[in-house]
Amino acid sequence: QDVLRRAAGLTGRRRLETIPVDVPRVDVALVGWNDRVVPLLRELDRHVASGSVVHVLSERRLDERERSLKEEGLTLKGESVFREDDIGLRNVTLDHVVGFATDVSQLRRLPLA
Repeated sequence: QDVLRRAAGLTGRRRLETIPVDVPRVDVALVGWNDRVVPLLRELDRHVASGSVVHVLSERRLDERERSLKEEGLTLKGESVFREDDIGLRNVTLDHVVGFATDVSQLRRLPLA
């Protein structure tokens, strides 16, 4: 719960506004989708360098994911739904793969080095 409270900005802690220049761009594999994904993405976005990508593998259909993201003001790529708003992900873009975590061919599409 503490992670979710921090992700929602409910702890009173100052948010990390800039990422140090020595933080490398990363590829993250996220397997699964639930109601905690958006707070997790927002928290991750505050700790990685610009240009990082979160590859999401889930059996959840894209239209369902899009609905969840849109409720939080995000597009499927993680951008802000509202152009004048600054609620999009700043450092992370999202790459979606629809499939099962037990499907080897789908897992091979993720950056698992």
